[in-house]
Amino acid sequence: MRKFLISTMAVAATVVMLHAEGYQLNLNSTKQAGMGNTGVALKLGAEGMIYNPAGLSFMKSGVEFAAGVTAVRSFVNYTNGSYEAKTDNPLGTPLFVYAGFKITPNLAAGVSLNNPAGNSIYWDDNWVGAAIVQNSALQAFCVQPSLSFKFFDDMFSLGAGAMIMWGNFSNSKALIPVGGLAGLSQLFPNHPVLSKYANEVPVSAKLYGDAKINYGFNVGLLFSPIPELSFGLSYRSKVDLKVDEGNTDITYAGTDMKEFISSLPAAVGVVIPPLDQGTFSASMPIPSNINFGVSYQPSETFLITAELQYVGWSAFDKLVIQYDQKVGNLKLEMPKGFKNTMMYRIGGQWTAYPKFDVRLGFYYDQTPVDKTLYTPETPGSDKLAFTCGYSWRAFTGFSLDFALTYSHGGLVSGSLPNTPGPFIGDYKVHAFLPSLAMSYRF
Repeated sequence: MRKFLISTMAVAATVVMLHAEGYQLNLNSTKQAGMGNTGVALKLGAEGMIYNPAGLSFMKSGVEFAAGVTAVRSFVNYTNGSYEAKTDNPLGTPLFVYAGFKITPNLAAGVSLNNPAGNSIYWDDNWVGAAIVQNSALQAFCVQPSLSFKFFDDMFSLGAGAMIMWGNFSNSKALIPVGGLAGLSQLFPNHPVLSKYANEVPVSAKLYGDAKINYGFNVGLLFSPIPELSFGLSYRSKVDLKVDEGNTDITYAGTDMKEFISSLPAAVGVVIPPLDQGTFSASMPIPSNINFGVSYQPSETFLITAELQYVGWSAFDKLVIQYDQKVGNLKLEMPKGFKNTMMYRIGGQWTAYPKFDVRLGFYYDQTPVDKTLYTPETPGSDKLAFTCGYSWRAFTGFSLDFALTYSHGGLVSGSLPNTPGPFIGDYKVHAFLPSLAMSYRF
């Protein structure tokens, strides 16, 4: 009993800030979302500066503004034999805002605000995997000032941006799972607290903190050997989100449960670490990205584009949490073993009417998650996504944009080393992502 509880609490305390393999978001433009989230080889002006800052200099007017939001509704199902659990995730709302300014015919500047990473997953507080995760949420924000210059009669352009990034997170889990105190019934037969909370988590911990500002860069180029054909290449650097003074709250099922656990003799071995008496530091990466794409526009009304995206997920090899001296300088490490991945995208746009564009797209997204280190906090799977969208240019310079993405992950059987045995199960993931935006140029 003692060995089981101490091991369970140690494992629970090591899992912080980790989210599904989509915690990097590629939701930076409603127009591009409709075309499979392509963008590196497109000349969309201000709205394309996250995908490729070189496209900023192809603004069609002196000033451009764009703003939008995507609603992320994701679902995860877990099964193990006859047991089944489902998430009840809140609606995520990553946003983007762009402003671009043409300084000379060939030089443009701009600034963007977006959510480069974010995710939330909420399981039932008393589910079978509560000692791994009950709920978890992450938000990351990035401001990117950018410059772009084109030359050689618009054949070639370069762009660069400085990424200024920060964020916040929260994570809750059971320090003792449902049924974790059942063995005490031999020492305390018919104890009212044990029977009252037999089907509830006795004690949970919530970890939360703010990641301070850190920096990275985004560079890109566009090459158009002929006006109808463009090649794009961009690189976004890795940025570490670092929490220097994270906090922990400990919550008991009830006041009587807290009194009961506090009164237990040390020999019983039910020890709650004093995590709420100190602070911790931790770090997680927003991975680097290399994007290469090509676009072809055979006529004024039709455009097709394809893209490859290489994501440097191997930067997330392990998670290290360091508590301060108030918690005995406790240091916890947990291997993650993420691997680098590829995304394959294709999209197209058709101008159906002079003021109306229609878009379709598709992409395939590989998961970086190691199936032998698989947790319900990281329910990743290789995903297929189908996208569609449209733009309505109601009047000169103004565009109202809409897109819808459906992402579907295949069945994954994963396991997580644990004590007294591995946590295993089958997972299925899918999500709906409608997006709405407006843009105006003059």
